[in-house]
Amino acid sequence: MPKGRKQMRPAKKRYIIGLNEVFKHLQAGNLNCVIIATDLEKVEIEKGVDDLVCQIAEICRKRKIPLVFSMNRYRLGCATKYKG
Repeated sequence: MPKGRKQMRPAKKRYIIGLNEVFKHLQAGNLNCVIIATDLEKVEIEKGVDDLVCQIAEICRKRKIPLVFSMNRYRLGCATKYKG
């Protein structure tokens, strides 16, 4: 490496998108806040969306991580610039 140049570090991920990803990072203790859309579909089967949201809420409560229910899925995606 030439003298005087700083080594570039990979950028840290600023936010996590998706319930499964959020759940994984919550278990690892990497999150400071969780935002969930208010218009999620009901999927009451085992390991469905309802169970996952309840587990996320329980972990947030235990670890005192702020959990916010805000916006709808479309507006939350626009706010995070998620295209997919």
